[in-house]
Amino acid sequence: MSKECKEELVSIIIPVYNTPKQFLEECLESIRKQRYKNIEVIIVDDGSKHETASYLDTLKEKNIVIAHKNRGGELALREIMECGVQKETTFALWMRMT
Repeated sequence: MSKECKEELVSIIIPVYNTPKQFLEECLESIRKQRYKNIEVIIVDDGSKHETASYLDTLKEKNIVIAHKNRGGELALREIMECGVQKETTFALWMRMT
């Protein structure tokens, strides 16, 4: 008897503030290359200037959620985790871009 293996949802939370586009592209490309595919990406933009915010607005993938906050800091990120992460999430990974 074979059992269907259900892949648990993994949420990757990426806080950004004026992060260079190149770093964001590299980060997202790395996530896209993962063999594990049941992933949601939540990018929390903490009031970035035009270039970063504009780039994020071009991302249209169904598993990427963009949350623009205005200098909310860690509190804004916690709100996103409480409200934005899907209920089926088994594991949430918080990445810091520096």
